[in-house]
This record gives sequence, C-alpha cells and structure tokens, in this order.
Amino acid sequence: FCRAQDLEYLTGRVWVGLWLVVFVLALVAAERSFLVRYISPFTQEIFAFLISLIFIYETFYKLYKVFTEHPLLPFYPPEAPGGVPGCWSGAKWQALPPTEGPGPRNQPNTALLSLILILGTFFIAFFLRKFRNSRFWGGKARRIIGDFGIPSILVMVLVDYSITDTYTGKLTVPTGLSVTSPDKRSWFIPPLGSARPFPPWMMVAAAVPALLVLILIFMETQITALIVSQKARRLLKGSGFHLDLLLIGSLGGLRGLFGLPWLTAATVRHVTHVNALTVMRTAIAPGDKPQIQEVREQRVTGVLIASLVGLSIVMGAVLRRIPLAVLFGIFLYMGVTSLSGIQLSQQLLLIFMPAKH
Repeated sequence: FCRAQDLEYLTGRVWVGLWLVVFVLALVAAERSFLVRYISPFTQEIFAFLISLIFIYETFYKLYKVFTEHPLLPFYPPEAPGGVPGCWSGAKWQALPPTEGPGPRNQPNTALLSLILILGTFFIAFFLRKFRNSRFWGGKARRIIGDFGIPSILVMVLVDYSITDTYTGKLTVPTGLSVTSPDKRSWFIPPLGSARPFPPWMMVAAAVPALLVLILIFMETQITALIVSQKARRLLKGSGFHLDLLLIGSLGGLRGLFGLPWLTAATVRHVTHVNALTVMRTAIAPGDKPQIQEVREQRVTGVLIASLVGLSIVMGAVLRRIPLAVLFGIFLYMGVTSLSGIQLSQQLLLIFMPAKH
C-alpha cells in the first residue's frame, strides 16, 4: 500500500504503533481482558498447534532449500571447465543451471551434513529431556543431565567446527550495533516524515491497521497466558492478563519510532519454558500416564534468557560460527516439545491407535 501511494513505510509504521498504544491503554483501562473467557479451549489448542507446526515447517523448508542449493551430485570435480559448476555424467560435462543469491552453491556434502546437524541437534535435546523423567539413576542425576539438554546442542556446533572441508551456512550477524541500512535512515524515525512530509490523512488512516494489530496481539498474548496457566499444569501463581497486554502492546507500539519489530508473546518459547520447569511424577503404576508433580515457578530463568538475548549484540564473533542447521534443529525441538503440551496433538494421535489401547 505504501509503495502504491508513494508513502514512507517506516513513517506509516510509526503511526500504526502510536495508534496501537492508544488502543491498548483504552483496552486495559476498561479492563476488557475479561473477553478471554469467550476464547474456548478448542481455539487455544488450534492457535498453539498452528504455531508449533510453523516451527516444524520452517525447519524442513530450510532443509529443502539446502538440498536445492547444494544438490547431491554423482561427482564433484575439483576444477570445473571454465569455472562453471556442474557434474560429470560418464565422459560428458553437464553444466548446472546458474543460481542467484549470496553464498556458494553446489557444494559437496553440504546437504548431508546439514541434515545430520539438524537431526543430531534435535535428538540430543529431545532424548536428554526424556531422560530427565525416566527411571534411570537417581532423581538428582537425572535432573542435572536433563537440564543440560539444550546446552548439549553445543556438541553439534563443535562437530561442524571440526569438519573444515565441508561448507555449511552460518548465521549472518552484522558487525557492531547499527540499523539495517545506515545510509538510508537513522535510529529514530521522524513521525512527520524523513524525506518528505507525511500526509495528515494517513496519520488518521493508520488507526485501521493498528486495530488489526491490536486484535492479533490481544489474541496471541491472552491465548498464550491461557495455555500456560491451564489447570493441568498445576501452576500456583496467577497470570497478569492486563499487565502483559499493557507491556507488550505499549512497548511494541513505541518500538515503531526506532524501526524495530513488534513484540509478541512467543507462544512456543513460553510453552517450552514451562515444560522445562515441569517435574513429572516417577512413582506411578505400570501403564498409567506420567503426571505433573510440580512446576518450579521462578523468574531467574526468564531474566537469564532475556539477558542472553541482549548480550547477543556483543557476541557477533561467536554467533557467526553457529550453523543455520543447528539453529533450525533447535526450532524443530521447540516445535515438537510444545506439541506434547497441546491436547489437540494428543487427540490426533489417537486416530492411529487401536481402540483397545
């Protein structure tokens, strides 16, 4: 729309954010968060299920792109005639079609190594999480090993680092703290326009997309709170529906002044976080399903997660060594583990189980 009307997109986004702050303040002041009572459990399950599927889909889509950019060839010659990538078919050279985009293409063993890194990252974290609630060793030893499920992913980073003759895509992290295009804009986005004045009618019309953003943020924030605070999880502390909406909506709207993305409730990350803090009962009768014993509710892990995200700004040299395959292996783990806390996924599995079971 902004391109068609010859408008500055970031300036329009600023006004959408300002209207969002106004709407959120009015919604919280009127205590309209009680509308969550009309959100049925079925809606909650569908919402969380779709977000988990997005994480899983993005993992396999990335793997598909890797196999497309680095296909498995019958032979990888060290020197291509004329520098053109291709493969030998018998005694005849077959040139591969040119590809567009950054980074090398048609690298040998890249696709297979990426597959190994994704699956290795997933299975290490997944089975160590399962080991935490198993019957092996003592309870303290299981918890210590289970707590190192995610950090053990560093093993796959070391595996990639030790294999120097195979290319794998790495994270792209800019050097230092700067905006995406320093030559085009500064840190602050002027609400009245940067290159030319922003039309007043668009300042008012920005209320329409702001209303749509409000609905999205309201649904995601409140549904995430409802999923996390389900009775089956045995949480003792209540949820701050009004405060959560106020912080996410207001801070997210003001971030538009600096060209930053909106804040979200991060449903998958929060469900995974609660699952990691959940302690299951081990003294159960044979054949019974594991039951939740307690959830260790505290704010230390949340503060540490947010602090590490902030410290990532100064850890660019380290982050550039992390393969994208390992990162998407984490996404696959988060998507699969969050499905375990969704009743809809468990009910779908019943379709493939005999009725007598």
